[in-house]
Amino acid sequence: MDIRHLTCFIETAKHLNFTKASKILHVAQPAISKTIKSLEEELGVMLFSRNKKQLCLTSAGINLLSQANHLLTTFNQISSLKESSSFQDCTITVGLPPIIGSCYFSPIINEFLFENPSVTIKLIEEGSKQIAAYIQDGTLDIGVIVLPLQSASICITPLVSNPLFLVISTDHALAQNNCIDFSFLKNESFILFHENFSLHQLTVNYCHQFGFQPKIICASTQWDLIIEMVSANLGIALLPEALCKRINDDRIKIIPFSDSSISFQLAIIFKQDTLLSSAARQLLALVQEIKPNYNYSPAL
Repeated sequence: MDIRHLTCFIETAKHLNFTKASKILHVAQPAISKTIKSLEEELGVMLFSRNKKQLCLTSAGINLLSQANHLLTTFNQISSLKESSSFQDCTITVGLPPIIGSCYFSPIINEFLFENPSVTIKLIEEGSKQIAAYIQDGTLDIGVIVLPLQSASICITPLVSNPLFLVISTDHALAQNNCIDFSFLKNESFILFHENFSLHQLTVNYCHQFGFQPKIICASTQWDLIIEMVSANLGIALLPEALCKRINDDRIKIIPFSDSSISFQLAIIFKQDTLLSSAARQLLALVQEIKPNYNYSPAL
């Protein structure tokens, strides 16, 4: 039994006529008769007494009608509540790492807004550490970060793992390589993102993993400045594929690492004990369904 069965019963009981009920419900008359019969079989009682002239409610039918009307009223009230809390004039505040997040998530946000034009998405671009802090204090509904992140109060859903590439000047001595071992970078000067960005610490961690402390000559929040310094052969950089895909500079060479585990992982986060809006939950579901990905292979 569901709400459609009860609606069919109520209209039939109201008019005591299958034909009138079918016209009001825009359902074929045989379907009305079949639904009523199915309902009677499920309940184990006759709801209508049938004669040649008209239908009549039985005592069981009268009893059900009273309860069915009450249930239908409650259902309609719940439906109205759902509609009033829908996506109308809803704003979702989303934190994205500059450049990286927008590169990966712009198509998803565009698709979501196309399907939900009444929703406003407010984007705040910050490093992963600040995004996590904003999730904690409620400034953001949803955040996208570069892992790792340790927090018992934040729900973390890993999304996609993508490689990091070595970005160097074509005048650099290593530019002759089409694939490179990370240990070859031991004596190089590094140009990194700012310390507030997870990619900064991620690069440092990889250097430690391969047995050396990186020589950092610059840390910037601007990826185009990093590219310009690399093209001038002032140092090297490790950049994710989304940024490498945007580089269009003949002075730059992009080289994959021989160790494919040198990568970064994006995750989507929200506060564990917060009830997200229905619009925010739909955006989360869309992100997890699509799982942003770029398959980039540099020209060797």
